Amino acid sequence: MDDSKATRDALQAALEPYGFEVQHADNGASALGLLRNSAYDLAFVDINMPVLDGPSLVRLMRAQGIPTKIILVTVGAATPVVASTIRLGASDYVAKPFTPEAIRTAAARALDLDLERMEVRPSRVLLQHPDDALSARLRALLPPHVELTAAPALTRILETAEKIPHDVVLLDARVLEGEVGMAADLVRQLLPDAAVFSIAPRPPPEARWSPAGSLDGILPLELDADLVRGFLYANFLRPLVFAEGSVFHAAGFEGSEQNLPAYFAALGRALFLRCARLAPSSEPSIDLTRVPPFPGRIAELVVRLRSRLDERGSAPAFRVAPALIANLGSRPELKQVMVFA
Repeated sequence: MDDSKATRDALQAALEPYGFEVQHADNGASALGLLRNSAYDLAFVDINMPVLDGPSLVRLMRAQGIPTKIILVTVGAATPVVASTIRLGASDYVAKPFTPEAIRTAAARALDLDLERMEVRPSRVLLQHPDDALSARLRALLPPHVELTAAPALTRILETAEKIPHDVVLLDARVLEGEVGMAADLVRQLLPDAAVFSIAPRPPPEARWSPAGSLDGILPLELDADLVRGFLYANFLRPLVFAEGSVFHAAGFEGSEQNLPAYFAALGRALFLRCARLAPSSEPSIDLTRVPPFPGRIAELVVRLRSRLDERGSAPAFRVAPALIANLGSRPELKQVMVFA
């Protein structure tokens, strides 16, 4: 929570590679609305914000029984205001300008996490296209902490994919004289868990998510914020799974409902990848309580994951929102799957 977008982006860049699911608020009043409607583990609260300042927000949070841990963000060293706000219920503070390490250390201390055991992997995009302007536009639309590698030649893209894992690959639809499917097949062999799209002039809107062969869809050359932030980033570049030992927590959904099929497909890939890294005979627990309550989609996700993990000898248990238990319990395909609230 900070009225400076640059500060919020810096906080997000420091935390997301460690698996934190990050949301923004630019003033205390909008932050309080978010906190009332969802359960958050940790809040970074700027001292000086419009509409409702940090100390007033902390006082209201505690008066309303909101238990979220609080770290204050302030200019300079500790002041009487910081000290009094900590007495109201904040647990720590960081001073601006801060380093990513200071943010991560404060978060780990507040949540009792061991950063040494947490997986760190930046989000990465591969773009194959001869138009430098497209690369520059994509770079401007992506969050600063997302890595972008762009090259006009497919050979360079394949060399990069062979060495470094990437989350999203974008291919010029004209590559290999129109045989984009062959190029996608090559990329898919190297990056089986990546989202692979072709880029073409003016494809129909429904082509955005239309899996066929090795391609997940077709995107327009006219990249905009909704496409990059609302679709690519929300579904394929932000962390969708946070691991605590053999417990895997799924991140919630962001964006418009038209992107739900992409979200559930990407979440299924991410959960399988994480669970598959465990010992073959392990029994992972998959927490789906933050997943939007669409019983049909959740049932499909559970059955598909159970089937794939069963081939490895794993028997996962699934945690869902309590309201879904009765609905899912009536589904015959879930009779042999452990689902609990």
